[in-house]
Amino acid sequence: MKRALILLLVLLAASIFLHAKRTIKITPLKDNVKKVYVSVEAQSMFNFLENLKYPNKNSGITFCVTPSIRVDYYLGSYFFVGGGLAFNTTGGDHYFISSRFDNLEGFKASQEVRRIMSVSYVEMPLYAKVQSNYMDNWAVQGLLGFSWGVKVMASRKDTYSEFTYSKDNVEYLNGAYEETDKLRKKASLFNVAGIVEVRALYRATNKLQLFVGTGYQGGLVNILSKKYTGDEEFHKGKPGQVIVSAGIVF
Repeated sequence: MKRALILLLVLLAASIFLHAKRTIKITPLKDNVKKVYVSVEAQSMFNFLENLKYPNKNSGITFCVTPSIRVDYYLGSYFFVGGGLAFNTTGGDHYFISSRFDNLEGFKASQEVRRIMSVSYVEMPLYAKVQSNYMDNWAVQGLLGFSWGVKVMASRKDTYSEFTYSKDNVEYLNGAYEETDKLRKKASLFNVAGIVEVRALYRATNKLQLFVGTGYQGGLVNILSKKYTGDEEFHKGKPGQVIVSAGIVF
């Protein structure tokens, strides 16, 4: 989150510096805006779990595309406020230690288990936004806010890389074992996250703008409900999402 804030400040400082260049045509923001904007966008979300404690550890990222629609209201000067709706899938790819098969006769399995968790929410982002003047039809935006969501589905997939079953010295199974299941009440019903994002905006016409952006959405609530975080297979972990976004603004 701190790195994203520093990036935001650097880009806004760069936009102020560019304003001073006489070779760039500068159009004041206040002379070229309307009161309400609607944007349709797709956000590429690179998911992982934060705050995992040993022996739990991240093993990679999961990827999803989050469609959303937002409405911005121009307050005057350089400021906007906005909100919208999005369908977002959080989660992560990580390892945990399990003794599940230790006491089952004939079964042997690796204690380190790989788990991919996926929890989807209908979210409502709310935010404040600051935008620079237009520089040859380009502008820079900085966004800061939070998102609140309600769970609609959740699942997990566990992989035991070394799994065997033998009886009377005869081996019947030898290989990887995968198990999938719904998380149901084990996943948190609500998701609250902080958002920081930087965007480059291009004015294609007087009525249409395009943008690309990058940012970070950090979960403020554990992905699993408190009732289950003390179990062997479950743990505390907050969703982290690196954002790469693109869209159109009307």
